[in-house]
Amino acid sequence: MRLLFLTIIMLISSLCIQNSSQASRPLYNLSTNVFSDLPPFPEDFYAIDSKVSLLDTDLIDVSERYYKQPEFYPTFEAQAVELMKNPPNDRIGIIGLGFYPAEQKISTGGQEIRTAVFLHASWLVQTYQGLKIKAEYDEEVFDVILEPENVVLAPAYPLFENNWTMKINIVVEQKKSIQKGSYDVKITLSAPDKEQSKAWAKIYGNKYIDFFSTEGIYAVVRINL
Repeated sequence: MRLLFLTIIMLISSLCIQNSSQASRPLYNLSTNVFSDLPPFPEDFYAIDSKVSLLDTDLIDVSERYYKQPEFYPTFEAQAVELMKNPPNDRIGIIGLGFYPAEQKISTGGQEIRTAVFLHASWLVQTYQGLKIKAEYDEEVFDVILEPENVVLAPAYPLFENNWTMKINIVVEQKKSIQKGSYDVKITLSAPDKEQSKAWAKIYGNKYIDFFSTEGIYAVVRINL
């Protein structure tokens, strides 16, 4: 009987420990429909999110289960929740987006670097934004591959559509031996290719817009050799 009692106590303790490591999305007093088009909220979301915020994990390996959650982005709980509960009456979100993280530093002695950035629509934006991802770098030293290049970001309001955010994979290949130092790969934006723009306009109609303002919107991958 004593052995059975101890077994039950151990089982309860195990369940408590397990539950403490699991997470669910806070309620926020928002409709659950706001998140209905997203992947289910992962139980280990906050553990992975913490590693990403500290750049303590390979960003290229982060699954959409995590980066499509608005909590993945630092300003969601501080800004977006209140905006979504009390949206302005005198404006419609037409255009706006951002990169996360804005800067990352990678130290390496290898010939290839694989990482990623996350491109998301701004809070309350209600349009489909078409754009092209580009890279600025020393072409004599590196080759850079971006995937995807032409993207359309879906609305982040009144609900988060599935493609409101996207992962941009970055592969940097070193062409030749170079002296040790710091080298930047700058990820920038422009309007999408014309044919792609026409195709998206047919799909999304008057809710589609080509991205046209790139001032101050970029991400930097700083490579330390």
